[in-house]
Amino acid sequence: MKKLLFFVLILAGFIAFGRAGDVNIPVNNNQVSFIANQGQWPAQVRFLAKTNRVNVWVTNRGLIYDYYRIIPSGNGNNLTNNRESNHLNGSIKGHVVAMTFGHGVTVENIQAKDQQKSYYNYFLSNNPSQWATGVPLYKKLTLEEVYPGIDVELYADNGNLRYDFLLKPGADPQQIRLSFDGADGVDVENGNLMIKTSVGDKIQGDIHAFQGNDKTDCHIKVADGIAGFELGNYDKTKPLRIDPLVYSTYLGGISHDVARDVVLGGNDEIYIAGYTWSTDFPTTTGAYQKNLSGADDAFISGFSPDGLNLVFSTFLGGTYSDEAFALAYSDGKIFVTGVAFSEDFPITDGAFQDENHLSGDVFVTSLSSNGQNLGFSTYVGGFGFDKPTGMAVGDNIFIGGFTNADDFPVT
Repeated sequence: MKKLLFFVLILAGFIAFGRAGDVNIPVNNNQVSFIANQGQWPAQVRFLAKTNRVNVWVTNRGLIYDYYRIIPSGNGNNLTNNRESNHLNGSIKGHVVAMTFGHGVTVENIQAKDQQKSYYNYFLSNNPSQWATGVPLYKKLTLEEVYPGIDVELYADNGNLRYDFLLKPGADPQQIRLSFDGADGVDVENGNLMIKTSVGDKIQGDIHAFQGNDKTDCHIKVADGIAGFELGNYDKTKPLRIDPLVYSTYLGGISHDVARDVVLGGNDEIYIAGYTWSTDFPTTTGAYQKNLSGADDAFISGFSPDGLNLVFSTFLGGTYSDEAFALAYSDGKIFVTGVAFSEDFPITDGAFQDENHLSGDVFVTSLSSNGQNLGFSTYVGGFGFDKPTGMAVGDNIFIGGFTNADDFPVT
């Protein structure tokens, strides 16, 4: 029977910095931002907006809604010390619906507006050429000339995503034809567009049309699964705005972001580490359910001393499950340790250990205090499950935890 060993690591000589990376996330849950694609997602993605229980991917052909619910199981401990079952508990139940602007319609130009001060950085592999840093966030997008004379404007209103059709003088609203690939059904109920999915009904309602301050009658219609708009009388020599609201109904579900440790910085900044679910671009439409395996990445976030403003937040991980468990701060640097199952976890040149045993190895990583620079990063572990439970930093880095690996490195 394998023994459970407790370990203390002392790491020295890892205080130099050399790699870049950082992320910023809005604190207010009602604030929806559009994250630009700078190579962290497939090329067909232009932007991503994350709202309550739905990821909205903006592409050149329309919007892809990835609705999901997380269904937990077991005791809630995501990482286990059983090397034969080193996966996450629970499952994701989701449904992908692709709203396209019609057959053959491709948007060439998307203008991003109102850039925010915050930004994302992605350290999601061990290949620095694939890292995306300083990824900007915007409050508004304009998809130009989706149809002749018609733009589409995307923005948020109280945490809900809105998309407005902006008709130039003389533009024909009958051009607007929306299809919803992957939906279980599309219908009109009480004047609202109802999109049926396996995780609840999605409602696009509260539809209005305006010319300046003057309201114009506007109703949604569906024929053969294609949605469009019927308008009352209006002045076709003036611009017109059609303004639906997108929201959803759910029977249940939970979010799944977990903080593991918190420390104060040199100026009382607040640093938090834990894990969160990675956002992956969906490859097919319709319902899906998958085990929560390889779905989470470590994160490190920094808040202002009053806790009101998120300064930065960084994803850290690879293609499998990686979680942060402990933090330390010293001399303008952040140190984080956790468990990595990913063999492509970001590891720097000259690391103490550059290969993962794929049974749950400790990782030790350093960041600059503003999250913008990744310093050193290394694995530490053997052929067994290794988990850190705490860390401290002085002249050296001290890490304590437990392992069931007989070949855990010792001196």
